[in-house]
Order: sequence, then structure tokens, then C-alpha cells
Amino acid sequence: MSKIYYYTTETRDENMKVTPEILDAIDRASDYYGNITLLAQNLGIAHSTILFWRSGKTTNISGKLWMEKIHQGLKPFMPGGIHYKEIESLNPAKYMVREERAAYGMPPEPQPVSSVVVTAFEKFAEFDPLVESPVSFAKKNPYASGTTGFACKLKDEYFALAMDESVKSVFPMGTTFLIAWGEYPQDCGIVAAKLRDSGQIVIAHFQKQDAQIKLAVLGTKKVYEWPAKENSLNLVWVYPVHEIRINLSENRWIDNRLVPLEEKQAAPCCG
Repeated sequence: MSKIYYYTTETRDENMKVTPEILDAIDRASDYYGNITLLAQNLGIAHSTILFWRSGKTTNISGKLWMEKIHQGLKPFMPGGIHYKEIESLNPAKYMVREERAAYGMPPEPQPVSSVVVTAFEKFAEFDPLVESPVSFAKKNPYASGTTGFACKLKDEYFALAMDESVKSVFPMGTTFLIAWGEYPQDCGIVAAKLRDSGQIVIAHFQKQDAQIKLAVLGTKKVYEWPAKENSLNLVWVYPVHEIRINLSENRWIDNRLVPLEEKQAAPCCG
């Protein structure tokens, strides 16, 4: 029998259980903001409150606190971008979002996303994750046409970074990287990350083994390594890279940059 899900966004009168989904969202949000203290500041609650939830000392969240502070803050980090639970454990009349009751409380079908916003590496170095989302920042600071497409399935939370002269790389200028905001880096995956000490943005292999984090920058022998518990001391942000696009159907790779076909070159493209 298939399961039916309802949104849990109206719980002022009853306590919310601290579910595994909520704990997972707290971990995701903590990684995103840097640490538990910064997450607590963003939510407007004491960091000890979050520690009690994570340790199991407190197993419930008051409905009022959930509605007024927690839900919106954790919403981007919940499964599917919004928190929902099985109908068996809920009273549907209490938990459906008002404007969606005509849709029987079911999550709306997401509209296909054909392109994502794109910004340049140099501009994105100014991005502050404590102030706004990277997608919002990219929309305000577009690169070239402002959007780009990719082969894989896209989501509203994704954005792209375009390679420019601010980053030394094996990839030509104009290469675009599909960045998955709100998702965890996977062991042995590719990530985009901003180093806290230097402020440099790197594209690197990500490894997490024995509570150690290692970033091996692509195309170089440079490796950064530290204990996982010191992530916030070493990284400003880190996001998975889902796709790297070098469009050779509309460009030529000349002098380590992508040159549109319509541009005339004074020099030949090969020696």
C-alpha cells in the first residue's frame, strides 16, 4: 500500500517529535552554516537547544517554536526541500498547509527545470552563506547570458559557476560547473569549495576517511587535509559538483579558453 504524505507546518498546539529527518536536516544545516552555534544564531535559538535534540536529551519540539523559528530555517534541508511525514502519525486537519488543502495535502509536482543561473568564480568569491543563498547571489551577479543548461536533471536549488581567470585550472575559461546547493559532498566526489585562510575557490576531489577531510585540487598536486571536526575552521562553504560542461559544439578550445565559433581569431587554433 502506498504511503500518503502531509506537510507538517501547522503544529502550534502540539509538540513535534524530533525525528531522524529533522536530525538529518539539523546536520545538513550545521554543515552549511559552519557549526551548531552559527545555525542556532540563524534560527534565533540557544545552541544548547540543538545539542539537546541531537543528543536525545530532548525528544520533542514545541509546536510554537517549530512554527515560528525552526520550520522555515530547516525547510531547505529537509527531504525534497520541505518537511513532510506519514499520514498514519498525523492529524491531516492540523498539518496541511492552508493554501494546499485543495490539493489534498500532497506535495505539488515540481516543474521541470531546463536551466540554472550562472555566475563567475571571481564574483562568487564575494558570496557570504550567512547572508543569502548562493542561487539568490548568482541571480544578482549573472555571468554572460545569466543561465546555462546541463545534461543531468536540474533542480531549483542548483546553480552554476563559470571558470574565469581568477582560478588556475586544467579547465578552459568558460567551463561551467553544476553546483548542488543543499546537498552533502560525497566521499570521492567532486566539489567546489572556498578555503577560509586564502579565500581561494577550488575544484577538488573530496574524501572523508577516519574522521579526516581531504581536498585534492584537480589538475594540481595540491592537497588540503584536516580533521572533520575542524571543517568550519578550514572552509567557508563546500558544495557537490554534479556536472562539468565544456561546450565544444558552439566553441573552440583556444589558449585555454572557450572561444565562440562566431569570434574570428587572429591566430590559428593549433600549432
